[in-house]
This record gives sequence, C-alpha cells and structure tokens, in this order.
Amino acid sequence: PVSSAAGVQLSAVVTPDAVLPHLFDPPVASTLTPLLPSQDLEAEVRSPQFAQAVDSLNMIVQTGQASAVMSSFGLDPNYAFGGIPAFLKAIQEAVDAEEHPSEMDTS
Repeated sequence: PVSSAAGVQLSAVVTPDAVLPHLFDPPVASTLTPLLPSQDLEAEVRSPQFAQAVDSLNMIVQTGQASAVMSSFGLDPNYAFGGIPAFLKAIQEAVDAEEHPSEMDTS
C-alpha cells in the first residue's frame, strides 16, 4: 500500500532547480558531460527534451511498467508497482548501498 503521495508527479520532484545543483558537483559533472549531446548541463536540464523524458519516465512508473527500467538502472524492481514514492525509495536505497556498502552487506 502506498500513501496518498502516490499521486505525486515526477516532474514535480525532478525540476531543473532541484537537479542543477547536484549536476554541478565536479564528479557528477565530469561523468555526465561526455554523455550529453551538448556540453552545457544547464541547457540540457532546461530543455523540452529533458522535460519530455521525465514525463515519459513518470508515466512508466505511475502505470506499474517500471520493472525493466528499474532493473536497467540497477534499482530493486520490487518497487516497480508503488508509484513515484516507491521509485524514489528504490533510488535512495541504491544510493545508500553505494555510499555505505559495509552497512548494506549482510554476508
């Protein structure tokens, strides 16, 4: 069961103003810049194509069709059916596991 936050739109969370400060972090910028069509991170994040991609991902997540996408991102596909809150929780767990691997290791 997901709370009423399930109606949250990804575009309300993934805004240029929310994303840009993280993208200018030097390790992130050096990783992403070579993958982008232009070298201007701000222009890419403010582009209509970025907004369209966020909307497409939102639709996939909201309709419960995100399992394959989540797997390809290295996220736990068990969260594929919980809407945006579950998708964001899967991302947070992946980040936590990467930042603190010894805490997540149960072997």
